[in-house]
Amino acid sequence: MHIHEWVTSLPWVIEESLDLAVPGVRVFAIDCEPLARHRIWLITGLRREDDICVVLPFDDAIDAEEAGTASLLFPLTAGCVVVGLDEEPALEAIVLDAYGYAMTN
Repeated sequence: MHIHEWVTSLPWVIEESLDLAVPGVRVFAIDCEPLARHRIWLITGLRREDDICVVLPFDDAIDAEEAGTASLLFPLTAGCVVVGLDEEPALEAIVLDAYGYAMTN
């Protein structure tokens, strides 16, 4: 299954309709009305066509970078960091960690 199909099959995940100047970039968010939560958590195509980036809390992002599975890209507010995923075997676990973080924080 393609990453875009997989993430949009998760509960409350939507693809944002953003007018971005960078072709091929796709942005996914949690949109959960019962929890009053709307948060971007996954971006594809940011660095290259097959690129996957997620939003993680700072400590988790540092752990992923030290493990060699992600690269810190840029900080966000509230102690979050956008990371680019570097290692295929860890991709699913880190994407699900980012999803869980977006749903609970």
